[in-house]
Amino acid sequence: MRGSKCIVALLFALGCIIGFGHPKILIYDDEGVDPQSLADTIQFFKNNTRPFCYRIQTITSQELCQTSWERRTKLLVFPGGRDILYDRRLRGPGCKKIKAFVHNGGCYLGICAEAYFAGQKVVFAPGTDLEVIEDRELGFFPGITLGPILPAYTYGSEAGSCAARLHFKPLNTEFFTYYNGGGTFVPQKAQNYKVLATYSDADNLPAIVQCSVGKGIAILSGVHFECDLEALRHYTDTPKKTEAIIRAIQSTDAQQTGATQWILKALRL
Repeated sequence: MRGSKCIVALLFALGCIIGFGHPKILIYDDEGVDPQSLADTIQFFKNNTRPFCYRIQTITSQELCQTSWERRTKLLVFPGGRDILYDRRLRGPGCKKIKAFVHNGGCYLGICAEAYFAGQKVVFAPGTDLEVIEDRELGFFPGITLGPILPAYTYGSEAGSCAARLHFKPLNTEFFTYYNGGGTFVPQKAQNYKVLATYSDADNLPAIVQCSVGKGIAILSGVHFECDLEALRHYTDTPKKTEAIIRAIQSTDAQQTGATQWILKALRL
């Protein structure tokens, strides 16, 4: 019995050592990040990456600015939330480290608010109480991120959510996915990026783009393809509307799954 316990303990310790050496997927968690978007993003990567191949961890702005997180990090992910709060936390040292990480071969995924944050300029809800018109430091996308591009957005509510119909160019397919306040991409330079998906119901404006940054890649998405639909049922404030959104997304689940798997491969996972 004692020998069996020793073997189990040894195997556990060995597993911890092996796991510690795995490449990391770091997900930003600090002021401005929407808690549900964070939870959805963590679960998305748990569900869609190979078991025991990656360590999925969160990282704060302080850790991002002050630690050597770049070591063994494969992918840095920013969930949805409030772009302006990301900027205030990371402007200067944080953005400098993120840019260097991607330029040196790292991969980066920005979802919704983070897609705004990763362009050269954000133009959000102009002419309203939510207006944000500011330059941004990352500049992965060579231009403006403009939105909301579909229904008007309300912070902390599903009032502006919908099932956005996208055309995914690499697979020449269409699917519905969750949208709430996302933008489109208006280039100032026709270089270093390509459009992966467009909004089929908004004049085929870009919805997801892939940007080349030195040796690395940044994929920016105006939509929440990571959204956990079962979780959405529990936190919505518009249940009838949300059920219709969920049904639309589920009707093209296979097509969305194919697109998300393509994106993960593009991010070198």
